[in-house]
Amino acid sequence: MARKRALIRWTALTAIALFLAGAAAATDGAADMILTGGRVYTPDGWKQAVAIRDGTIIAVGTDAEVARERGPDTHTLDLAGAPLFPGLRDEHIHPVSAALERLACRVPPGASWDDVLNVVRACAEAPLSGGWIIATPVESEALMDPRATRQALDAAAPGKSVLILAVGGHAAVANTQALAAAGIDGSTPVPPGSVIARDSSGDLTGLLQEAPINLVVAALPPPDPAVIAMALAGVLDELLAAGVTSVTDANSNVLNLQAYSGLADAGRLVLRVRSCSMWALPAPVESATDVGRYSRDRLATDCVKIFVDGESYTGRTAALLEPYQPADGSVTDELGALAVPPDALSDAVIAFDRAGLTVKFHAWGDAAVNAALTAIEAAREANGSTGPRHQIGHVMLARREDIDRARRTNAVLEFSPAGWQPPALPLVGKDIGALRMARAWPVRDALEAGAPAVAGTDWPAGPPGPYNPWMGIETLVTRLNPGDTQGEPLAPGQRVSLEQAIAMFTEYPATHSSEPDSPVIIAPGREADLIVLDRNPFEVPITDVHRIKTLRTIVGGEIVWEADGS
Repeated sequence: MARKRALIRWTALTAIALFLAGAAAATDGAADMILTGGRVYTPDGWKQAVAIRDGTIIAVGTDAEVARERGPDTHTLDLAGAPLFPGLRDEHIHPVSAALERLACRVPPGASWDDVLNVVRACAEAPLSGGWIIATPVESEALMDPRATRQALDAAAPGKSVLILAVGGHAAVANTQALAAAGIDGSTPVPPGSVIARDSSGDLTGLLQEAPINLVVAALPPPDPAVIAMALAGVLDELLAAGVTSVTDANSNVLNLQAYSGLADAGRLVLRVRSCSMWALPAPVESATDVGRYSRDRLATDCVKIFVDGESYTGRTAALLEPYQPADGSVTDELGALAVPPDALSDAVIAFDRAGLTVKFHAWGDAAVNAALTAIEAAREANGSTGPRHQIGHVMLARREDIDRARRTNAVLEFSPAGWQPPALPLVGKDIGALRMARAWPVRDALEAGAPAVAGTDWPAGPPGPYNPWMGIETLVTRLNPGDTQGEPLAPGQRVSLEQAIAMFTEYPATHSSEPDSPVIIAPGREADLIVLDRNPFEVPITDVHRIKTLRTIVGGEIVWEADGS
């Protein structure tokens, strides 16, 4: 009862504070913009109107209430009944990768290995092909074709260095010249959790998984930063058109930061971007911290990305606590492997935490999630409990007791619903086993345990096609493919409500970030990052939610995108 009285008192005081803040704001001057006549989604129910000044919401209420903020220069926008929602936040996305894909040889969805070779041949004959051919995104099944070899690529593009990248970037096939450029040969050491494939004679096939791919990527000639920035600008416009106002680039580097900061300096970075710079052994921790010079008004560089394991699409590189269970019924003792030894992981996280940097872990298997939590606990013990709220990304598998550990340590669990959309699910579940798949991506378990939980699309990994975060919101609720009404849901016990799914893309990311007092909600005092939608997600069948379109996107109180193309 005492706790309940305290909560009521806290809620009342908060409401009074917000009221007084709104009243004070009203005396300081008129609104820059008023959006009226809409259906405004707020924590206190549906409202009609919103007033904005200096990029901040100053009033929310009925049309009459908000009209008090109008002045002679206030721009008034009639929503004509359209729903107004907070801008979406994508906590795991790769915009620069999407830009680079558009500059590479594009492989159509569902392409076979023969199709891939045809694309390579066409690119090799192009007048401006240069010395390298990068073909992507290829579904992993095509790379598992026995004919997917370096020799086949040698024949398709004589004299060229060729790299074929799978969706998600966890698998690739390189030709002989590309392997040589990367310094990969029969004596190259294979890092834990990685693969440099060989045939029955011991010769390299060209198939690479996880870390060795980075060696080939590092051998690529440096791209033109201006070209990358131009392609990135187009990608960011697509995100605005989808209603996204804030993103976390979950796998960044100096190239990414140069592109983002260049756009910011040119006044073209509208989205709010948080960049997570890659760190991996044997690099010193300083290699991921010396990026502050790239910070800008809407570009935060206070995040580090660490791959703890691989995944289970293209091989058994996800780290598991119990052995894989092959779909053919055979028995194996394979557990995958951690990409970073536990002691080294803890040491790195302690150092990053002490520096005030958020660590974003790639942790697919339950052993990787366990290792990430152990590292976070070590950082809390070494540095205190008030440090950054580190994020564990993907969380395809996690023990219930580890979900409880995430709650106790304020570790954020970040889920990617793209993982269970085609063509992913038949591949990801083939060696996991029915019992574990029944709790795959344990979103509901996390929310019910009170563990911080957010969502990201992992785009352009995942389903082929245009960027669409509403697909993730829908499938968090249905655990089916978008629009599916008759299929077999994946782990139906892990379904969440539509309110929770929307919060995972809006309110929860900010609530569970390093700024926990700034949730993305429509309320006085919050940043005016808003989206006008063509339909209300609560008034359409859940299987139509992925069809939602954005009519207007507002960032910092400015209309930055409209459906008419402006």
